[in-house]
Amino acid sequence: MKRTLVIGSTGTVGHAIVEELAKAKVPVRAALRNPATARFPAGVETVRFDFADHSTFEPALAGIEQLFLMAPSSADPHALVHPFLEAAAKPGRKIVLMTAMGVEYSDGSMRNIELALERSGATYVILRPNWFMDNFHTIWADPIRQSGVIPLPAANAQTSFINSQD
Repeated sequence: MKRTLVIGSTGTVGHAIVEELAKAKVPVRAALRNPATARFPAGVETVRFDFADHSTFEPALAGIEQLFLMAPSSADPHALVHPFLEAAAKPGRKIVLMTAMGVEYSDGSMRNIELALERSGATYVILRPNWFMDNFHTIWADPIRQSGVIPLPAANAQTSFINSQD
């Protein structure tokens, strides 16, 4: 069975992926800055990983045939992710990259990550999720309570929401 690396394993989506893979008995390696703080089901392998520390790339990728990569939040995610993509994009390895809805219409940093992956020659899937309903009880909770609105840059447009576990 193929071993999967999850980058972003402590985030809402990444953690759900690790949990589902573990439940399905798929060998999974969760990458995080401090493996000692990991809270994953039994059988989940952990590995130290940091985009800013290139020495963590090869140990994280060793024996990995497929990986999930969530574009990190930073001022310039492309600069952070590009060196890792160069190490990860190898023949025979499948990469699932999650960016954001609408990045295909911009020339921003997340789109540049997608383009780098597309040009890499690797087998890939790009996911561009829309709004996460999980945010209703986290980052949107206070603005909703205080002003009665959902603070989205969507004006009066209709939009849909998904659950991070989807």
